[in-house]
Amino acid sequence: ERKDKNRARLKYLVAKWGIELFRQEFLTERTQVILTGSGRQAFWKLNLEEEKAPVLKSPAPTTASANLPGFDAWQRTNTFEQKQKGYYGVNVRCPLGDISSDQMRNLARISRAFCDGRMRTTILQNILLQWVPQASLRALFAELGKAGLAAKGAETIADITRCPGADTCQIAITHSKGLALAISKLFESGSGLGDDPAFKNITIRISGCTNSCGHHHVANIGFHGASKNVDSRAVPHYQLMIGGHTDPNGGAVFGKRITQIPAKRVPEAVRAILEVFKKEKGAQESFIQWAQRVDTAKFKEIVEPFTLIPPFDQDPEMYEDLGDPGKPFKLVMGKGECAA
Repeated sequence: ERKDKNRARLKYLVAKWGIELFRQEFLTERTQVILTGSGRQAFWKLNLEEEKAPVLKSPAPTTASANLPGFDAWQRTNTFEQKQKGYYGVNVRCPLGDISSDQMRNLARISRAFCDGRMRTTILQNILLQWVPQASLRALFAELGKAGLAAKGAETIADITRCPGADTCQIAITHSKGLALAISKLFESGSGLGDDPAFKNITIRISGCTNSCGHHHVANIGFHGASKNVDSRAVPHYQLMIGGHTDPNGGAVFGKRITQIPAKRVPEAVRAILEVFKKEKGAQESFIQWAQRVDTAKFKEIVEPFTLIPPFDQDPEMYEDLGDPGKPFKLVMGKGECAA
């Protein structure tokens, strides 16, 4: 699309052509790209060397204190056994997708010692260490703890995915990081929600605008930023979507659009949804199954009390955005980096 930059995205081309024509044209173009190669390297082929265990210069550390508070909980949520016997994958959780430069340097050092630097970023904004020997998990946890990287709860409801939002993005409407932080406080230790097994695998994802950078459309509970006038003033809102997910075959199911909620009332709405789910779900019913069973009208009823805010002169803070305190909210959108 050369005329409307807002439509310069592949999804619009797929919608226009259909998936079969798109696939045909893609494969034709791919063939031409491959033919432009020098012939010295098959750059389109995957390097599967990482299917083999790394050879470390020195054995991975195994020494750790017998008393490691938090290790068991971390092991349950942040590690999994690889198909190669004796090795584990370890999710290093980066709360809200953030990690400092010092932490990155420490993580590089740690990964070299434990798994020859075999790391990958994940779609949920964490870092995955591969090929960690089972005997080294306790020592790894201790080292990650020293670097401030031993947070438990990777890929649980507490592990919220979000885009950068209006903190840095030119086309964002809201500060999605601020909302992610506010919701994450619902799941802090001792809250009861974060440790409840009924909620463990629910996904929450947030985007600061209607675009899909935060993958809100395929989240079990998704939000994207919006603006709405209340009391003749612009108020930051979030569009709530319920029931999105990816199925085991890789297909995507988009969430149902429910309603828009003022930014500062979203955490209350999330709590209400979770409480109703726990009360009404069947014995073995997952959140996705429940969300598919419940109609849109019911979800609107659950969150309706949180769609209202008092007049500005009674509570002006309700008219501010989460993550941007003390500043009046304004709908300001610049030119996006993608709009080339």
